[in-house]
Amino acid sequence: MIEYIKHRVALSKLFKTRDKLNASFSEKIEKADRLSNPEESIGSIQAEASFELGMIDDEIAIMVTNYLTRQANRKFVPIPSHTDNIMWTQCSILRYQDILTSQGINLLRTSLRAEIKDRNEMWITILAALTGVIGALTGFVAIINN
Repeated sequence: MIEYIKHRVALSKLFKTRDKLNASFSEKIEKADRLSNPEESIGSIQAEASFELGMIDDEIAIMVTNYLTRQANRKFVPIPSHTDNIMWTQCSILRYQDILTSQGINLLRTSLRAEIKDRNEMWITILAALTGVIGALTGFVAIINN
């Protein structure tokens, strides 16, 4: 649970950073639009924005991929093969690392949820059986005491 909270907080920070950068670049483009030669300056600002936002998007994708693969490893859920181009792709800017595609993320999340559901159902069955045994023992003790 703590790992999930840390993951969500880190993701939230990255999304806030992305939103601030987006707003900052929008302001820069508006200012450049008022200049005498807006096409050149707007083009350079858009290129810079594309690179910076791409870096943040890659960080988000890496963080999500690492979190899901770590969870899958802990729960012994199979991870899609790295050779499957439908499930994995390379980062657009950080070329050294593979990240899960949206289909890969959906598949892994579905598999993790199914595993968690199976584990929870097992515990629910055990708790129901224990409740029945405790009820029977309580009834037995009540009969003996009378």
